[in-house]
Amino acid sequence: MESSWNELLDGTEGDLLHGKETLEKVPLLAEKCFLSPSQKSVPEECARKVLSDPELLKGFAQILALLEEGILEGFSGRITDAVLEEPFPKKICGDIPEENYLFLLAVSCVPAGEKAFRKKGLPPEKLFEALDEVRSWCDNCTRNFSVTGLQYGNGFAWIVFRILPGIVLRFGRLEYNHCLAFPDILVFRHRKTGAICVMLSGKYDVNDRGEIAAQGEKIAFTTSVPSGIFGSYDGFPVTPDGKVLQETVRADLEEYEILLRPGDQVLYMHIPELGPLTPEKVEDSFRQVKAFYAEREKDSFRPKGIVCGSWLFDPVLQEILPENANLPLFQKSGFLLPPKTPRCDAVFRVFGTKAVKEGIDAVPWKSTLQKALGEYLKKGGIFRGGRFFRLF
Repeated sequence: MESSWNELLDGTEGDLLHGKETLEKVPLLAEKCFLSPSQKSVPEECARKVLSDPELLKGFAQILALLEEGILEGFSGRITDAVLEEPFPKKICGDIPEENYLFLLAVSCVPAGEKAFRKKGLPPEKLFEALDEVRSWCDNCTRNFSVTGLQYGNGFAWIVFRILPGIVLRFGRLEYNHCLAFPDILVFRHRKTGAICVMLSGKYDVNDRGEIAAQGEKIAFTTSVPSGIFGSYDGFPVTPDGKVLQETVRADLEEYEILLRPGDQVLYMHIPELGPLTPEKVEDSFRQVKAFYAEREKDSFRPKGIVCGSWLFDPVLQEILPENANLPLFQKSGFLLPPKTPRCDAVFRVFGTKAVKEGIDAVPWKSTLQKALGEYLKKGGIFRGGRFFRLF
C-alpha cells in the first residue's frame, strides 16, 4: 500500500491531454462553484500559468489523475487516510502560491465529483447544492489568512475528499455523512409515556455544574459505565440541555426500550458557514434527510437519527444568548450531550485565527455573537463544546 503523495506521484502517468482540456474548462467549472468575479479570477489565472509551463502541466496531470481516482473510489483504494493527512509536495505548485494552486485543483475536480455521484446513484443536484462550499471556504481563507484560495486542511480536503466523492451530502442548510452512534451514550424510551432517558456510559470527572470537568476544576463526582443486570440498566443520566446528574437512574427493559446504543447506524451532521441557522432551515434540513433515507429502501445503511459534536452545542450558549436566538433554538431541536473532552474551538470559529494567536481583543467584535461570547470570556468563562443527537 502506498504511503505518501511522493510515492503515488512517482508511480502515476498523468494524461496531459486530459489535464489540458480540464484546465481550459476552468472558467466554466468556476461558474458551477458560485464564485464571485474576484474569486474566479484566481483559478483562471493559475490555469493559464499551468498551461504555459510543460513541467507544471505534467505535475497537474499527475495530481489530477490521482485525485480523480480517489474521488471515484471514495478514497478507499490506494490513497489511504495516512496519505490524505499529508500535504502535497511543494514541487507540484512551482511558483504558484499553494492556496491558489489548491483552489485550482478543487475547481478542476468538479467533473470527477459528477461522475462519482452518477456511479453511486446519488441525485446530481446533491452535488450542485453543495458546490457553494468552495466559495464559503475561500471566504474563510481570505478572512483568516488574507489569501484568496484554499488551504489543504482547511477547505480543500473537505471539498475534494468529502464533498466531491459523495461521502458528505448536503440537505438544505446542513450536511451529513454515515457514521456510528457515540460509543459512550445509551438512549432509552419509556414504552408507555414516550419519555426519553439518556445515560452516559464511561468514566468522566464531572464538576458541580454537571459539566465534564476541565483541568484544575474541582470534581464533584465521577461517572461509570451503566451496570446491566436482570434486564435493567443503572447509570448516570444526562438532561436534555447536556448536564450530567449525580443521582443514578434505572431503566428497566420491561418499561423502557433501547433506542440508541453504541455502534448503531446514524448520520453525522456538519454545519457549513452558509448564513444563519434559522429554526425553519434546520427543520427543513432534518425533514429532507429523513425523507431521503426513508426512500432508499435498498440501502444497507438505515440511520436511526443524527449526531454531532461542535462548539455550537455548548450548553452555556443557552445562558449567554437570548432564548429566542438561533443557536439556543438549534440546541433545543434535539438533545444535548456533554463533550468527551472539555476542549473547544469556539474562539477560532467566532473570532478567527488572529484571536487564537493574539487574544480576542486583537480583533473587532462586530456581531452580536462575538460580543456575547467575548463578554463571557472576559469574565473568566470557558467553552467546552458539546454534542447533539436527534432521533428519526
